[in-house]
Amino acid sequence: MAMLAEQYARHFRVTIACSAAIKAGDTEYGETADLSEKLMNHFASPENGPQRFQLIVGGATVGLMEAVRIGAERSPYYTLKNSGIVGLGILLNLNREEGVHPEVIWGQHYQSFYQRLKMFSLQSHAFIALPGGIGTLDEIFNILQERQVNHVEESYTILLHEFWRPVWNAVCRTLHDERFAKGLTPTMKEQDMHLVQFFSTANEAIEILQKQSYEPWLKTREGFTYKQKKDQSVNV
Repeated sequence: MAMLAEQYARHFRVTIACSAAIKAGDTEYGETADLSEKLMNHFASPENGPQRFQLIVGGATVGLMEAVRIGAERSPYYTLKNSGIVGLGILLNLNREEGVHPEVIWGQHYQSFYQRLKMFSLQSHAFIALPGGIGTLDEIFNILQERQVNHVEESYTILLHEFWRPVWNAVCRTLHDERFAKGLTPTMKEQDMHLVQFFSTANEAIEILQKQSYEPWLKTREGFTYKQKKDQSVNV
């Protein structure tokens, strides 16, 4: 926790939530590795400034989480000034191994999903959701709630892969549009329907992150961009 907090102000960090089930033969696996490599090439490049860049991902051992690590390791800037993967593993009785890969630059285990979910938002400046299942959906809604109640800065970008558009459309339709059309009070504010953005290519993701999260972070990197309160703490 202390190490993560210390590095937070010095590193531009992006959390990636994704499937642990998708395998190397699936199309999304290669796309994820490509995205990770391009993110590392862009944000960790000395040409983009002297800052450091890190991707935060679940343990980096299985599924698309593994693809994130593999893609990042392809970049010539991986491990340069500690740019690389921060692996947040989970110590639970899962049906699959989801520990922390030994080659990540730093790893941390947590005893519960809640603790790890909280660290995803506390220690990053943007969030990307790639194809996934119930776990990834849980991570999406967790960060949405953090953003909705302003527990992360306005510059905190929530990017969803096009995979999630039908899900998000159904949420907006059910919680807002259909109730509004019936004269009922929507259970979702119209402004919250715009908390997420979608991307289909790595270049689109980079362009959005550059303008909406990276450039604002550059202006405030001397301190935390997370709205901290002296009496606020997270036990991990």
